[in-house]
Amino acid sequence: MYSIAASHKSVFERIVGKEHVLSTDMSNYTTDWTMSYFGGSLVCFPKTTDEVSRVLKYCNENKIGVVPQGGNTGLVGGAVGTERGELILSTKR
Repeated sequence: MYSIAASHKSVFERIVGKEHVLSTDMSNYTTDWTMSYFGGSLVCFPKTTDEVSRVLKYCNENKIGVVPQGGNTGLVGGAVGTERGELILSTKR
């Protein structure tokens, strides 16, 4: 699995805070309920619209794929990444 977003971890930590970036034990965010779809190399938990904007701007400038994730309750893999190493942008906070 690629780690495109993970290689930019320190930038995301500066934007949303170190405690709001997950790079280990991510299975709750990188696997759908059917256990058929999985992926993503980093999970980011922004709190404000400013943080979301800054994360998305950085991802756009650096060509990092982003998968927005609400509750990850879907059964078709739309809320998880792929093996391309996208950033999972969780709205949990």
